[in-house]
Amino acid sequence: MHNLITPEGIDQAYQAVLGRPADEGGRAHFQAVTKPYQLTVGRLMHILAQSEEFRSRPADEQRIALETIAKAAHPAEAVHWFHSITLPDGYVTNGMQKQEAVDAVFRHPVKGRSVLDIGAWDGFYSFGAEQRGAADVLSTDWFCWGGPGWGTKAGFDFAKSALKSRVRECEADLFSLDPAIHGTFDTVLFLGVLYHLVDPLGGLRKAAAMSRDHIIVLTHTWNNEIDKPLMEYAFNLNGDDTTFWYQNIACVKAMLSDLGFKRFDILDAPPGPENGQPRHVIHARRN
Repeated sequence: MHNLITPEGIDQAYQAVLGRPADEGGRAHFQAVTKPYQLTVGRLMHILAQSEEFRSRPADEQRIALETIAKAAHPAEAVHWFHSITLPDGYVTNGMQKQEAVDAVFRHPVKGRSVLDIGAWDGFYSFGAEQRGAADVLSTDWFCWGGPGWGTKAGFDFAKSALKSRVRECEADLFSLDPAIHGTFDTVLFLGVLYHLVDPLGGLRKAAAMSRDHIIVLTHTWNNEIDKPLMEYAFNLNGDDTTFWYQNIACVKAMLSDLGFKRFDILDAPPGPENGQPRHVIHARRN
């Protein structure tokens, strides 16, 4: 029941929850979203159980359907995941972000270091830092945990509990982070955030202020064949109205240099699932 969904699986989910096969519209819709969102039968069952049609079914039929979901679906499938996180029982959460960039992000050890993860969402990199021996990890988010993003904190809470993690958490917007309140950290993770900011330099300045030594920026880039620092307005690129600016690598390095970072390690990362744009991981150190 945990395999990626097929047309037969869509009918199976509809039959179990709504007592009927999928109509053509429903089948076409869920087949279309399978690839980016790694939809499973169990996840689809949970989605259908939130529908008006399900709530209009007789109470005894609802009860039987919910019992079927409880038996057939992994508990994690109740969450709409962004990150793919391997849980202790071997189950991998069905997020669209498959974390191909993990080796580049953790190229340099974090063992024994304090780590701040800005924009943690489901917490993949927070938990990854902890698993790699970080002495202290603070996960922060606002846009997805309590703000207007489509994400929620449910994935982070589920994974933290399942992993028995000691990662600390704080719901805070990037621009509210303050070294005097939250402290400073050896390593700051600033992953998949920069191109979502209306004010990228201001946001990078806030993130940099939290770092004593090392900041890791994972971001989409373009126009990297141009050596001159370049930023291009990219609002609503590929229908994503949370994107605003894309920088080339020279621009990211120039901004970080102006914020006090002197040494750089630039690594390729696979294109992101959202739009296929090139991505890079920039490691920057103050000394």
